[in-house]
Amino acid sequence: MRLALIADIHANAPALGAVLAHARRQRVDYVVGLGDIVGNSALPLGSEVFLYPGPLAELPADGFHFVNPGSVGDLTTRDPRAIYATLDLETRRVRFFRVPYDRGAVLSANTRQRTAAHLLEKTA
Repeated sequence: MRLALIADIHANAPALGAVLAHARRQRVDYVVGLGDIVGNSALPLGSEVFLYPGPLAELPADGFHFVNPGSVGDLTTRDPRAIYATLDLETRRVRFFRVPYDRGAVLSANTRQRTAAHLLEKTA
């Protein structure tokens, strides 16, 4: 069984979409969300996004620990790509991937949203 391990999405829909498309090409069986799905992005996740956590109860517990796959949606890193990992439970092999996405669109939308919020505060 192959898992895609994703974390720190921070409501970055373009990054998540790119990671999920890449994970499908890697033929993962399940996507496991490890936290920080919501956040402060101006391009939030839509209702079409569904993360199936997979059969976590069936994962071997003896000597097995999840690794930190990195951040899917963090906009503060120098590398503009989304990061995630795959885990093959049979071989216990972990592979890390950096996936390009339209980071500029998210940054622009965030700037527009902050500008609009600032203007609303000034007129209130």
